[in-house]
Amino acid sequence: MVKISEHKTAVAVALAVYLVYQVLFFLFVTTSLETEGIVPMFGFGLGPGLLKSVHNLVNFIVWPVLGSIVCALLFPRLVAPIYMKIKTFRKRYRNAYLSWEISSLNIQEVLVRGILLLLLTIGLNATLIEAGLLKPEFFMTWDVLDSIAISGVETPLKYNMDAFFGAIFLLCPIAVGLWSCAWAFEDASIIHYHFGNNQGDGFFEIEPLHFRFNALLGGYAGLSALFYYLGAINFYFLAGLEHLQELFFLGIAGFMVTFVMIPAYLLYWWVGSMHLRKGLKESRGLTEEEFNQTLTG
Repeated sequence: MVKISEHKTAVAVALAVYLVYQVLFFLFVTTSLETEGIVPMFGFGLGPGLLKSVHNLVNFIVWPVLGSIVCALLFPRLVAPIYMKIKTFRKRYRNAYLSWEISSLNIQEVLVRGILLLLLTIGLNATLIEAGLLKPEFFMTWDVLDSIAISGVETPLKYNMDAFFGAIFLLCPIAVGLWSCAWAFEDASIIHYHFGNNQGDGFFEIEPLHFRFNALLGGYAGLSALFYYLGAINFYFLAGLEHLQELFFLGIAGFMVTFVMIPAYLLYWWVGSMHLRKGLKESRGLTEEEFNQTLTG
């Protein structure tokens, strides 16, 4: 585990930022959001759902924080080793680790990881809604759904503010869990390598394991989030200028999930990811000078 005493300032700043956010967001949830009516989410088909006021606290305050902590601690121990095993079946990759440790508690690194978390959360939302696995109606009160049905106007509910806001906070812990695997690969300095044959006349590959994982996850997150927002921009512009305020809040709301990850990220960082090195051989790395000695001509 990391010694917090060696990073007291960074931890204190992160906790201060999170506490300010949580106080302001709690006030926003309890005073500005609609509290009347019943929301189908968390009804699980056994009843009409939860009171909107209770739903707001569960879906926006309790679940994102606790769920993110659980996923950030479990995914690197359950999902990450599975990915490492799968890689060994493809081209017979072998895993190893480099001797250094990468500090993952600096502002630049945290900001980049926060933005990637945001994109993946929005991407998961867009994908699950398009696949019919997550319905926007789950996050809207029955009264609002009835009024939409009575109006007879066909509205893509996936761009509704209540639906978007509810979905990204519901899915945030899953996104934290997936990205925590990438963080763990990088922070534990895991690499994979493959040699075509033992005669030295085939292609070989040596690469940090998180490169490929980040590329797959980041590429999916970026493209799916981009298409979602392009669809939202098209919808709200066609709906009229009076709806552009909703488009603005749709963009701002997504950034709130980056603050949700702070407690989970701090716990992930404190626990560490050195468990991924268990059973692996250590590599001392390869310098440019050593590689140049293999070049001819």
